[in-house]
Amino acid sequence: MYTIGKKLTDDGVWLVYSGAKLKIGRAGSTEWLKAQEDLERPFKKRIEKGTLSATIKRDINIRNVARTILLDWDGVQDEDGKKVAYNEEIGFTVLQDDPDLLEFVLDAALDNDNFRVKENEKVAKKSQSLSPGK
Repeated sequence: MYTIGKKLTDDGVWLVYSGAKLKIGRAGSTEWLKAQEDLERPFKKRIEKGTLSATIKRDINIRNVARTILLDWDGVQDEDGKKVAYNEEIGFTVLQDDPDLLEFVLDAALDNDNFRVKENEKVAKKSQSLSPGK
C-alpha cells in the first residue's frame, strides 16, 4: 500500500539528473495552480481568443516549472566550474535551453511514486516512536 506523503508533496523530493541533485515539487499543487493563473493573467484576452503564440505559452509553462516545480539544486556549475545557486531566473533560462532537463523535471513532478511513502516505512517510523525511551 502507498500513501501520498504531504511533506513530500509540500517540500519536494531530491532526485539525481546528470550528476546534479534536483529538488522537485509535485505537479498540480496549489502553488502551481496559483502561479499558472498569475502568469496567464496578462495574456487572458489572447488566451480566450485563442491567439496566444506557442512561444509565449511555452515560456509561461517553463516559468511556472522554474517557480513551483524545480525548487532547488545542488551540484550545478557554470562553464568556469563555479557552483551556481538556484533561483527562478536561472532555472527558467536553463530549462528553456535544455529540453531534456525540462522533460526530466516534468516527468518526475508528474510521477506520483516520487511523492508516496511506502506503508512499511510508515509502520517502521510508528514503531520507532512507540519504542521505550522515545
